[in-house]
Amino acid sequence: MFLFRTLTVGNESGGYVLDQEYPAASFRPRIQHSQQPSKKGASLKSFILKWIAIMAILVPCGALAATPARGLVIYSDIPITYAETLEFVTITNTNAIIATAILPNGKRQEIARGGIIAAINYPPDTQMESLPQEAATALGTIRTLRPKYPQFSAKLDAIQTRWSNSLDVYRQRQRSANATPAKSVPTLTLEVDGSKYSQVELTSFDGATVGIAHAAGVAGIPATKLKPEQIVALNATSLAIRIDPTKIVAATPRPVTRSASPPSSFPTPGKATSGVPFTAVPGVPLTPAQKAANNAVIAREAKAAAAESTRNIEVAKERIQSAVSDEEVPWPRGLGFQNWDPNYKETLEFINGKIKAAGQRMWFGKLTDRMILQSPDHVETFDPHTFSTRVKMIADSENGDFVQAECADGQSDVFTVWVGGQSGSSPGIRLHCSDQLDVKRVATAMAHLIQMFGGKAEAF
Repeated sequence: MFLFRTLTVGNESGGYVLDQEYPAASFRPRIQHSQQPSKKGASLKSFILKWIAIMAILVPCGALAATPARGLVIYSDIPITYAETLEFVTITNTNAIIATAILPNGKRQEIARGGIIAAINYPPDTQMESLPQEAATALGTIRTLRPKYPQFSAKLDAIQTRWSNSLDVYRQRQRSANATPAKSVPTLTLEVDGSKYSQVELTSFDGATVGIAHAAGVAGIPATKLKPEQIVALNATSLAIRIDPTKIVAATPRPVTRSASPPSSFPTPGKATSGVPFTAVPGVPLTPAQKAANNAVIAREAKAAAAESTRNIEVAKERIQSAVSDEEVPWPRGLGFQNWDPNYKETLEFINGKIKAAGQRMWFGKLTDRMILQSPDHVETFDPHTFSTRVKMIADSENGDFVQAECADGQSDVFTVWVGGQSGSSPGIRLHCSDQLDVKRVATAMAHLIQMFGGKAEAF
């Protein structure tokens, strides 16, 4: 709740607008008394004035500092219609006609309640759970007042900035409170088939291939090449990705190579480097049986490759279907505050309207708990919170202009699955617009969307 619990005119949520006119006849001006004060009253007044003068000398000036203002009231003196503003510490209803405002300098000022147009509270010093609702009320009042009272735009903008900053701090604290405590990710040196990798971290696992990031870049390792202790060590480097030994796809078995028994005067044919069991050497042709063995291996490997490709495509289809069928969340929990202008729904609808012609669609998935971007040949999922608000506009004469949004700090938080079966991580997404004039507007809207999720602002 707001600090101004004594403010009862309008609603008590922090801001309001009064459109009603107060009858001038009902306004009762203050009465100035002309009676002379009594001697006793004059003596008391003299004592008070002397006491104030003494305290002004003894008390340092810093101790008499003004009380910080807690809000702004816009009002007019009835029957005058000219509007004025006044910062207050508190404001209370004295009676049915008069409201008394305590000013930052300690003075009191009476205002006709019928002349109060609006009262907007400043953000409280202590952030409570009700802050988003209080901010929604205050910012809604500001939007209503700005076109009606352009002479106060500077003051209204300052209040809006204070509320926006307070909301940013509130959302950051909420996000930090709900986040999983960070764990230290150990580094690992891994050696597989003669290749040595240092500072290894696990990045992906799809059953057949284990993706890693290492000091020199990234790599994919066949899962069947890993020893049990290496799997355990790799799992310890990731907080989210796990290698499940029970889901590792077995490698296609190779045929056992049998040595031929040619005459001792003939050189022995060497093994083929291409995977076939036998290869010819100069002057020693392959026997029909060796050729048949080679052809059988080639056919078997071709069949296995085709099966692997089909399996990858089926897995990709399942992943894409799972993402595409994910129910859209009307208001993702990561936003926390609904009073953006334009709001989340309006911004997302605008972006989708501009990328629809390119076969793209974007929404926030309920099960994935991430934003989903569907394109004709692939699907991407990402967390807008990890993105930078620095959205780029790229001119491409071959593929058309597009908007590019990227993860902050060089991260690769975008997971992509292609219909051809490939999958992996990337640092950003692309939004394609059929109309070149829409690129800048879509870039602005995407930056606004990222900002709603608390994305990182980076300097240009």
